[in-house]
Amino acid sequence: MSFQKKVYYIIQAYVPLAFIPFVLRLAVRFRFFLNGQKALLQHNSALKNSALGKDAFILATGPSLKGVDLSFLAGQDCFSVSNFFLHSQVNLLSPKFHFFAPYHEPLILQEYISWMQRADNELPASTAIVLGLQTRSMVEQYGIFKGREIFYLCLEKSPLSNSVVDITSPVLAPQTSPVMVLPVLYYMGYSRVFLLGCDHNILKDYGGVVENFYSPDQDPRKNATSGENWKDGIIKHLDNAKNVFLQYSYYDDLFRKAGRVIKHTSKYGWLDFIEYVPLNKNDIFKAEK
Repeated sequence: MSFQKKVYYIIQAYVPLAFIPFVLRLAVRFRFFLNGQKALLQHNSALKNSALGKDAFILATGPSLKGVDLSFLAGQDCFSVSNFFLHSQVNLLSPKFHFFAPYHEPLILQEYISWMQRADNELPASTAIVLGLQTRSMVEQYGIFKGREIFYLCLEKSPLSNSVVDITSPVLAPQTSPVMVLPVLYYMGYSRVFLLGCDHNILKDYGGVVENFYSPDQDPRKNATSGENWKDGIIKHLDNAKNVFLQYSYYDDLFRKAGRVIKHTSKYGWLDFIEYVPLNKNDIFKAEK
């Protein structure tokens, strides 16, 4: 167990519930003060308000994208995550940034490294990479993403503020990779963010293979979507799922308070508290009322 997780569990065990958010932020602030890599985050300041009023499209890997022609998004500001580089139209869509959530078990470390290397070979040359600070040493050791611009995020159990998003400071560690994109897009000033392939209904696959737009044998991480992922049991996975939705709710609230909006496009997805819009050109680009 990482030091970060140990501190989090100690706080949960010994701090009264009402004081946990305050104590957690103090712990995050202290860890950030001691973080020897935090100077790297200043590179992120160049992104601030760089896309005011524009639309952004997060490209994930859910089964709702299976067989869908996304060519109408060519030339739009797209941001991809995880295995989206397996999509047949990735070069046409040319994501501005591609995001990798940090390594975690039960993934096999060497497969995680090979996964990033394959993505480096298959993503468009213009695509920048966004990683957690904890991934930096791995990327540098294996010489991955050379020639690409890299942005790092300090990912923590708690942001420093519930009302300010600053990616030169700690931001919320994502339970699922699309959530990692949201603070970046908020910081950049996007007005509308559309979620594509963000189905978040994997509990329907409990005990079996998780469905994506690609077949399981295409995934460089052999156990990423296999039945092995369920070994922690249903209670743990229910907690994880709840955290996914709470994190989306947190960002949905931030965007709304700023007069901006997040929309999802997965007809059978479970983000039912976020506005749904059908995944087609006419509905996506329809002017807001």
